[in-house]
Amino acid sequence: MRSGDFREIASLTSDNGAEGCELVLESGDQKLTGQSVAAGSWATCLTRNLGQLKFEKKGLCMPAVKPKVPPEWKVIGLKAVVLTPRAGLHPQ
Repeated sequence: MRSGDFREIASLTSDNGAEGCELVLESGDQKLTGQSVAAGSWATCLTRNLGQLKFEKKGLCMPAVKPKVPPEWKVIGLKAVVLTPRAGLHPQ
C-alpha cells in the first residue's frame, strides 16, 4: 500500500427489507461507516462512497469491514471495497 489519502468505495447488495443496516470499515484508529440500501435483488450491487482514509506509511495494510450490530443486523452482500487515491493528491 502506498501512503496518502484514499477514497473508499464499497459495492454491496441487500434485498428489500434488509436495508438500513450499518457496516464499519476500520483501519487502525480510523473508521468509516456505510448503510445498506435495498437493491431489490441479491443480484444487483450498488456502489456507495464510504469516505476517505489517510495512510501515513507505506506497507501492508489490512482494513477490516465489520457489521455495526445494534439495534438489529440483517445480511449485506459485500462484493468489493475499492481504495482509490483521492483526486488531486499524489500517493507516495
